Amino acid sequence: MNKEILNSRYAIYIFVLTFLCLVFNFETSFGFDFQNSAKNENSKYKQRAVAKGDKELKSNKETRSKSPIYTEIKFRSLSGEIFINPKYTGRVVSVEAIRSGGTSSANKDMGINVAEDNWSGFVVPESEPELEGVNVIGEDGSLKISLIREDSTHGDEGIKSIRKPIIFFGGLSTTFITPEFRMIKPSKFEIGIFDYDEKKFLSGDIIALKNNQIAVKFQNLPHTVIGEDGLLLVSIKEPDGSFLNSELSAWGYDIFVPDTDVEKAAPITAKVFGLPKEARLKFTFKPLQGQRFSNTNSILSVKAINSGEPITMITTSNPGVQPLSVKVEESL
Repeated sequence: MNKEILNSRYAIYIFVLTFLCLVFNFETSFGFDFQNSAKNENSKYKQRAVAKGDKELKSNKETRSKSPIYTEIKFRSLSGEIFINPKYTGRVVSVEAIRSGGTSSANKDMGINVAEDNWSGFVVPESEPELEGVNVIGEDGSLKISLIREDSTHGDEGIKSIRKPIIFFGGLSTTFITPEFRMIKPSKFEIGIFDYDEKKFLSGDIIALKNNQIAVKFQNLPHTVIGEDGLLLVSIKEPDGSFLNSELSAWGYDIFVPDTDVEKAAPITAKVFGLPKEARLKFTFKPLQGQRFSNTNSILSVKAINSGEPITMITTSNPGVQPLSVKVEESL
């Protein structure tokens, strides 16, 4: 009798322990929350997000699979040979043509070749007048290259930018238009931005390039990459060791959102660099779930912003660090 009771209790103990382990594994594998994240080099709505917990889902006890990378860039022209950095796609397996209306389909005419340095290349035929872009599909990610038809080129000589460079949260993503290069070894091209404080160039990533365009991405840039005159010094190193340097007018900003208590208003402030103090900026906030702003549209001078004047007040029903969706642009 006592032995049967003991065995019964032991079985119950094993069942409860197994159940708790399953619950714990489920929570640690799938639990995450969000912080501020930023996206878009032309002042579109952006969010800053930081995922906590596991970033990879367990496929079994020994292997993990990473989420595929998705990147978007813009080119002024597409015809000709384009090379892709394998860091952003892995080995390219197909290229899809994006035509007017947003439809896309695989294009066998854009033959894929792999250079000695593992960069994948493909040729966009000139006989594609309705082409709006291409989707580059790789084993580890995909890259969308969109065609910009409007003339918004910024710069005078040498290196130009498809739009005026804007640095936000330390990041810069843009496409530089250049004189024609010889595309011999694409991986040997290098891109840098000069830090006027440290007196050195800071390296960035080249995402894709063709003979007269380079799509780039920089992270963790300090304010001091823009000089007191509002200029950004960009340098491209070619495979033969020669350099092409140009100065471009640019500006940037950071936005600060404090940790907030539930239903307690808190100020949102910013820091702007590269613009004169009399310049004015327009901030347009888009409330996310549980958020309210005292003013969703604010226009302030750079002088007022940099003095610490709040742009708006945020009240939320969600405690902690707040995701933020905001559009920032110069106001005439």
